[in-house]
Amino acid sequence: MSSVVDKDDKLVIGKITGSHGISGEVKLKPYGEISGISLKSVFITRGSLTTPAVITKLKPFKDGFIAAITGVKTREDAHSLSGAFVSISKKDLPKPQGGEYYVHDLIGLEVCTYEGKRIGLVSQVLPTGGVDLLEVSGGEYGEVLIPLTADAMAEVSLKEKKITLNVIDGLLDINKLSEKKSAPSGSAKTGRKERGNAK
Repeated sequence: MSSVVDKDDKLVIGKITGSHGISGEVKLKPYGEISGISLKSVFITRGSLTTPAVITKLKPFKDGFIAAITGVKTREDAHSLSGAFVSISKKDLPKPQGGEYYVHDLIGLEVCTYEGKRIGLVSQVLPTGGVDLLEVSGGEYGEVLIPLTADAMAEVSLKEKKITLNVIDGLLDINKLSEKKSAPSGSAKTGRKERGNAK
């Protein structure tokens, strides 16, 4: 199996959290909603090593799934994958419907206010367990965190590569990243689709 993978073309959709049973099945915890996404052909990343894999069986289990992976035949094999990330090729994602967009499509977009004030560019999407946050930097406010909500994001134009903010009083000041003691960390739920004022 090749370990040479173009990471820019891959999207992390979940994490293997452990083994299940004695026949090599693993527990897969998804990052967000993955219904409608084909998970048959995936990539598994452990440290710096990424290899292609095939999921032969997938069934719901508690807050995630139980998956059978080709070549993983024993409990020990499955246990060795614990902590590995599972990703897919972006080309395998279903096309968003009208008014929807994938969260990872927001990375790199310019963020401005209705008045034309430039806030910066979206550098990453941070999951919090609740409302995801956009990390925006490069503008006069420095690094700020913008909640990924319809109230804050008035308009998303993928064509113009621009997000227009509905700035609530104090939003930019209280969310300055440089002033926070800690910031959310982890893999962004970039496979999730959002519904908003997308163009």
